[in-house]
Amino acid sequence: VYQPTNYKIHLKRVLSAALGIFPFVLPSLPASSALQFSPVLQTFRRSFQSCAFSNHLISARHLDHVSPRMPPRRKASVGLKDKDSAEDETAGKETAGPQKKGRGRPGKDEASKLQDVNDKKDGGDKSQKTATEKVAKKRTKKETDDSESDKPKKKAKEEQDASKKEKVAPEKTVIKKSDIKHADLPSKRYKIVSWNVTTLRSLLKKNPELLKKLMEQESPDLICFQETKLKPEEHEEYTELLNSLVPGYEAHFNSCTANKSYSGTLVLVRSSKDKATTQKQTKMDAFLKGKDAKATKTEGETACPPLKVTFGLSTLTKEDGEIAAEVVQEGRTITIEFESFCVVATYVPNSGEKLQRLDFRTKMWDRKVVEYLKKLEESGKPVIWCGDLNVAHLDNDIWNIGAKHLVKSAGTTPEERDSFSKILEEGYVDCFRHLHGEEARGWYSYWSVRAGNRPWNRGLRLDYFVASKSLCSKDSVPRVVDANIHDDLVAIDHAAISLTLAL
Repeated sequence: VYQPTNYKIHLKRVLSAALGIFPFVLPSLPASSALQFSPVLQTFRRSFQSCAFSNHLISARHLDHVSPRMPPRRKASVGLKDKDSAEDETAGKETAGPQKKGRGRPGKDEASKLQDVNDKKDGGDKSQKTATEKVAKKRTKKETDDSESDKPKKKAKEEQDASKKEKVAPEKTVIKKSDIKHADLPSKRYKIVSWNVTTLRSLLKKNPELLKKLMEQESPDLICFQETKLKPEEHEEYTELLNSLVPGYEAHFNSCTANKSYSGTLVLVRSSKDKATTQKQTKMDAFLKGKDAKATKTEGETACPPLKVTFGLSTLTKEDGEIAAEVVQEGRTITIEFESFCVVATYVPNSGEKLQRLDFRTKMWDRKVVEYLKKLEESGKPVIWCGDLNVAHLDNDIWNIGAKHLVKSAGTTPEERDSFSKILEEGYVDCFRHLHGEEARGWYSYWSVRAGNRPWNRGLRLDYFVASKSLCSKDSVPRVVDANIHDDLVAIDHAAISLTLAL
C-alpha cells in the first residue's frame, strides 16, 4: 500500500531486520554507548539520524487512508543542525527544521503529532489512533461541507430536469400547398421531365419501381437526370439496364472525368423507332377505350425527334480559371436540339458548404450560361433551360424564410438569388411561376434528408424550367402550357418536375 521513494527508508528497514533490532531502539542509542566503538553500528546510527527516522515512520494513518493508485506525498523533513555536532549533543534528541511545502496530506500540526508519537513509545498506539480519528473527522466534515455546497447546484439541476419534462416540444406543422390549376392539354404536345436522382445506381438497382411509376404516370418524351454519379466505363452497363426498364429511349451520358462517381448528367430521349410500336398499342386502345384512344395515341408518339445532342457549355473553358477547369470536367450540361426549340439540361455547381465556389457560381458560371443561351437563340430557336439549378429564388421558394443561417447557406445566399434574378431579366421566364403565380406556396422540389423535413413539407424549390419569353406567349408555337412538381416521385431528396409544350 505504501511505497516510499526515499532509498534511506528502505535501507533502514533492511538493516533493522538484519540486526533484529526494533526500529525505535537503534536510532535512540546514546552516542556514549558502548556500541559507538563498533564502526559498523556507529555508521548505522548516523544513517538513521540523518534520514529523520521519526518523520518517515509508517503510521496507521498511511495504511488506512493512502490510495493505492496515488502514493502519498512527502512529509516535512526534520534533520539535525550538523551531523558532526549531533554526536556531542544529547542522544535521541532531534531538532525539527522548517516544514517544506510538500504534496503530502499531513499538515504542519499533523507532522508534529507524528513526531510526538515516535518519541512516546508507551502512548504511540493511542496517539496514532487519535490522529487517525481526527483525520477521519476532518474528511467527514469536508465531505459534509462539499455536499452542502452542492445542494444549490443539485436543486437547480433537478428543477431544470423537471422543467424539461413539463415542457412539451411544439408539434411540427405541415406546410400546406396552395391550389394550382393545370390547363387543358392539347392533343399534340411534348413533355419534358427533369429529376435529380442523387445517384442513378440507387434508382435503377434499389428503387426501379419509382422510375416505372414515372413512365406510366407522365409518359415523358424527354427525361433529364442530374447527379447520376456514374463512371464513363459504366455507361454501357447502365444503357442495357435502362433499355430493360424503360425501352424505347436513347441514352446520352455526360459523366465526370476528373472525380469519378461525382456529379454527371443523363438524358433519355424517346426514340423515333418506338413510334410504330406505340401506334400498334393505340390501335388496341382504340378498340378498348373508343374516343379516348386519340389522346393516348398523340401522347405516346414522338412529335419531334432530336436533331443533335452536344455536351458541355461552349462558352466555359479551362482557361477561365482554376475552378472553371474543374467544372468543365464534371459533366454538368447536355444540350438537345429539336426542330423548333432547344433544351439545355444542367446540373448547376453548388456553392459548397463553406461557399468556396460562391464567387465562381455568381460571377462566372451564371454569366457563361446566359452567353450560351443567347448563342443558341441566335439560331432562331427558343431555349428551355432545366435541371437542378441550386438556387431558391423567391421567398415562397423557401419554407423558413427569415432564418439567420440562410444568408450563409448554399442556394439561399443573397448573391445567388440576385444573380438568378439577373438571368431572368435577360429575357427568360420561370415557367412554374409564370403559370401559377408568385403567391403559390408550399411547392418545393428538395427536402433535407438529414433534418427529416419531407414529412412536414419543409423544403426548397431548387429545380426549374426556365424558358425564353417567346415560349410563354399565348400565340406562340411551341408554347409552354403546363409546369408541375411531382412530390410523389422523390428520389432520396429531390422531386421530379415536368414541363409540357404545345406543338
